Amino acid sequence: MSLDGATEKSAWAHHEQESNHGRLYPNHDDLVNKGLLEKGELDKRTSVYTVTQRGKREIEARQEWESQYLESKESVPA
Repeated sequence: MSLDGATEKSAWAHHEQESNHGRLYPNHDDLVNKGLLEKGELDKRTSVYTVTQRGKREIEARQEWESQYLESKESVPA
């Protein structure tokens, strides 16, 4: 399997994993700790998460990387 195939397989495996409620908030907390999300309170029972400027830059960088990767992948003859 080529590196591209391995990367593609890994990406699909990641997206196929079932999200469960028990991992939702720990995942959010990890993103807060990395400075990508900011956590606030809507009320005593409801947390609100917003994307930080750093998070927005990371998203934009990822989108740029994906568009470059997809463009280069489409230009390769089959």
